[in-house]
Amino acid sequence: MAYIENYGFTKTLIQDNSGKTQNEIEWKGNYDGSVANIKLNINDNGNEKIVNMKLNNEELMKLLGIQPVKIPLEKRLMNDFLSKPITLEGALTKRKSRRYTKKQNKRRRKSRKLY
Repeated sequence: MAYIENYGFTKTLIQDNSGKTQNEIEWKGNYDGSVANIKLNINDNGNEKIVNMKLNNEELMKLLGIQPVKIPLEKRLMNDFLSKPITLEGALTKRKSRRYTKKQNKRRRKSRKLY
């Protein structure tokens, strides 16, 4: 006999020319080998909804057997959400520390007597 418990939270923020979209999904589920109980709390731009599901093994197999979309992820995201690509210029390159790229100024200030 198997027992599985899963829970999590995801938050997606999208901002483009048409405005800002915010989606949050929180889930908690368990599966005892024959029945899956899943509770979803969904917040779609302030519209909150709670969904409770009870799925048997046949329903789970149908759900897990859905074929994936054969479009590259980047193209799918562009089609679904954006009209132009997001670039992360320089985000993945290592930057050199300034202390190694510029000569250090070795001048020292002279101390002044305050009295």
